[in-house]
Amino acid sequence: MQNTIDTFFTSTPSSSSKPSSSSSTKLDLRKFSSTTTHPNPPIHTSQPITDRGSTFLATIHKCTSPSEARATQSWVKRCGHLQTTNSKEVELRQRLGKASHDIAAWRCLLPSPNSTTTTDNEIPFVLSESHLDDGETHAGQHVLSTLRTHALSDTLIIVSRWFGGTLLGPARFTHIKACAEEVAKLYAEDEERRDLIRTLGLLDEELGCLREELRKTTEGEATLGKRKRQDDDNLSTIDLTKARRLVQARERSIKSVRALLNANKQSQSQNSSTVT
Repeated sequence: MQNTIDTFFTSTPSSSSKPSSSSSTKLDLRKFSSTTTHPNPPIHTSQPITDRGSTFLATIHKCTSPSEARATQSWVKRCGHLQTTNSKEVELRQRLGKASHDIAAWRCLLPSPNSTTTTDNEIPFVLSESHLDDGETHAGQHVLSTLRTHALSDTLIIVSRWFGGTLLGPARFTHIKACAEEVAKLYAEDEERRDLIRTLGLLDEELGCLREELRKTTEGEATLGKRKRQDDDNLSTIDLTKARRLVQARERSIKSVRALLNANKQSQSQNSSTVT
């Protein structure tokens, strides 16, 4: 069973914006020719869930087009157990062999066909989303629902099930959703962390400009001094919690420096009035 929905909307281009239609949907089939090296390695892998002999495992992948999503799912189904990469996922696949079902769902942003940039410099995109049940009826829609809940795009989730001989009934959907939810949450946290790091860069620029403006006044030199770069400002290694904390700290610093600037301006204005 398969479901496909296309939604049109606009998005402002940025450094991470998708390329033109021809480059974003072009699939390099050569990378899918190997039977031992994963062509589209997972970003995260869930913990396996075992129930009455059946085992469930989810992986989440970057995916820029429906053709890449289908090719990745097809490769996992045909060759996933033949991988030579050293990881817990591969060890499980090697031990259990081919999965009975490799359920997949994806959401991809594609430039709208024949679209042109609007007057607001926005590019129309198509949100293409779909799923594959791979024999596990209705399972794909549960995985797609997880992607929607976390508002993920350019992303593919594959949930593999190794059937253990006992029918699980509705419990199988609970396990499929749990595995998909685990990797989707991890991926969403990665996205938030990257957004926070970008925000930190912008806040640091703003704070630097405000501090420089404040240093130009006598009051600012006495009150502010020189700012030392802290070790925890190494943005390449910070975790999500620290990134959130640093953003809040920068925002408080900006607020404090703005208050000092306003106070200095008021003091200078009063002194000017007294002299005149």
